[in-house]
Order: sequence, then C-alpha cells, then structure tokens
Amino acid sequence: MRARLRLERGEPAHIVAALAAQLVAVLAVAAMAAARLAPWLAVAAFGVLGLRAALGLSPWRIPMKTWQLGLAEIGFGLIVVAAVAVGIRIEG
Repeated sequence: MRARLRLERGEPAHIVAALAAQLVAVLAVAAMAAARLAPWLAVAAFGVLGLRAALGLSPWRIPMKTWQLGLAEIGFGLIVVAAVAVGIRIEG
C-alpha cells in the first residue's frame, strides 16, 4: 500500500521490496497450509493479493485517489477473510 501511494504521488517507490514481501507472504501461507495450519483457499486468496500488488505497482495500474485505494484494500481484506473462513469450513 505504501509503495502504491508513493507511485500515485509521483515519488520513488520500492516496488521490488513490496513484491518480494507479497511472495514471502504467499509462500508462508502455503507452508502453513502444507502443515494443515491454514486452508489451501487462503493460499489462493494471498495469491490474489499478490496479483493485485503486481498490477497496482505496474505501469498499467489505474490511477486512484487515496480514498479509493483505501476502499479497495478493505474489499480485498474482506475477500481474504471470507476465503479463509470458507476454506476452514470446507477443510474442517
């Protein structure tokens, strides 16, 4: 989020670090799912967050105002929570 806000303001952003953090998050959730500590659907949800970050930090991103980014982040957060809850329900 911080990198995206910097890009929107025309400031330099640490894009590689932000994307690396997303990759680490996906791998961490995958390790948790492999250990049966999280549902596999959570891995998919975090993958969606990674795609969102990649698109949001790319030259093809759609310019957004700060409040629009905030609402989008709330929406993605709700998607992750719902995916984890559904995954837990399905996988037991």
